[in-house]
Amino acid sequence: MTCPQCQLPNPVGTSYCARCGTPLAGGPSVPTGARSAGGGGGGGSKTLLTVIIVVVVALVGCAGIGIIAAIAIPSLLRARVSANEAGAIGDIRSVISAEAAYASSNAGYYDTLECLGTPAGCIPGYSGPTFLDPPLATGMDKSGYKRRFHPGAPPSEEGGSQRSPSSMSTFAYTVVPIQPGRTGVRGFCGDSSGRICYTLDGSEPPVENGECAQTCQMLR
Repeated sequence: MTCPQCQLPNPVGTSYCARCGTPLAGGPSVPTGARSAGGGGGGGSKTLLTVIIVVVVALVGCAGIGIIAAIAIPSLLRARVSANEAGAIGDIRSVISAEAAYASSNAGYYDTLECLGTPAGCIPGYSGPTFLDPPLATGMDKSGYKRRFHPGAPPSEEGGSQRSPSSMSTFAYTVVPIQPGRTGVRGFCGDSSGRICYTLDGSEPPVENGECAQTCQMLR
């Protein structure tokens, strides 16, 4: 088979000239099916590679979200516990201050939380402002803590037309976490002496005769 370009004789059945590479008439052609199969195989490889990349990205994304959650959630819980404890301590100080102010209008005696919220209904002839906001005066649960008022002994002397019938010589006020370890860690107690004590396990600090126990751990 002679090359039409360079006139080089080539063996029969050769597709291209051995010297110049010119296509030779009558040479075997690549089957159409073979070309299609080759093309299809390349496309399949690209599709598989794309699927693998998508799966890897998804797995990496899920792992990243899990790592972020593992770091962020404990931090958020600690922040909430700290905020709840700070609120509980602040409420104890509010009650102590309110009781001291109330005593100045009640012949030097303390009283129930209800009377601090509605003093006109407790102190004879009183027409001034209230001493404690309703949420604290009702003793309702608040900010992950439950509250309890401990009245002390009544006045030792009889009578006293200028004081409330429910007057008391001392008081204690305790707040403990509703879910220890989750809504708060420590339990607290404040009393008429102005002290604030706490427990590390969230249990209620002991109260003796309307005051936080003398052995309680003082909050500094």
